[in-house]
Amino acid sequence: LRRDDDPSRLALIRVEAGQPVHAESAVAAARWMLGSGRFDTAEALARAAVDAGAGFPAEIALSRAMTGLRRPEDAQAILAAAHPSGPDQVAELALTSAQNLHYALGRCDQALEVLRAAADALPEGPAAHQLAVTRALLEFSGGRLEAAEALALAVIESAGVPQAVRIEAIGVRGLALAFSGRPLQAIAVLDAGIELLRDSPELLSTRSQLLTGRWNALWFAGLIPEAGRLAAEIHDRLVEASLEPLRGYWTGLVGWAALLSGRSKTARAWLEEGTAICHRYMAGGGHLAVLEGVLTQAAA
Repeated sequence: LRRDDDPSRLALIRVEAGQPVHAESAVAAARWMLGSGRFDTAEALARAAVDAGAGFPAEIALSRAMTGLRRPEDAQAILAAAHPSGPDQVAELALTSAQNLHYALGRCDQALEVLRAAADALPEGPAAHQLAVTRALLEFSGGRLEAAEALALAVIESAGVPQAVRIEAIGVRGLALAFSGRPLQAIAVLDAGIELLRDSPELLSTRSQLLTGRWNALWFAGLIPEAGRLAAEIHDRLVEASLEPLRGYWTGLVGWAALLSGRSKTARAWLEEGTAICHRYMAGGGHLAVLEGVLTQAAA
């Protein structure tokens, strides 16, 4: 058990062999597989964790696997039957439910209501801040940019906000600024968030949202060559790290930058690869829908 994914591999071997698994190990393995986009394997591990008595964490992992397998109704049923304990689990249930409702089922108003209800029931603290950031992201997705920026800014300026949550809020604020016609301000805000990560290497997984926002801001500012260089750099890093789900979107962004600079044949090749990867890993994903739209433009 020397490598990061060895505990997950061992848990999977035990599941496939019909042997009992350690509950916490199975949950950790399911989460690892979710992060790798291997939703079918994550489902098997999460079900084994539920059977082993892992409780709420296993139920959350199982619901996320269902969403990834394009079974959002099943995911919502699992969440409806879950039994959270304490404010952190109440918040996690609300976040997972809202994301499934919004992105997979298209019930945007219901998703926001779930977040509001949970926020009203929780005391001020890290869990409440996380709910606020997620609500800001959903407001942004719904085109309500002023509301999204206000929510994100309130979290950024609050005392006692965990670094990971603050950086997420910076990412949402950057997106709201870019899409509301202030791309240069967005770049400055996002660069400040990226700088914060230099002292928090354990949070590097949050870089993608900051960098995605930066790519959009560069595009809106007319800095297309720089946007293309950023996409190519991140794409190459993701290839080295074998992070296929994220690589799909950044592959598409390389193609998108090529299209914006007038190279439609090159753009089409990159976009076809990016959409194929996203289709494999990102169920119901907005990323996939966006790249398919851009691919259509390249083909035209």
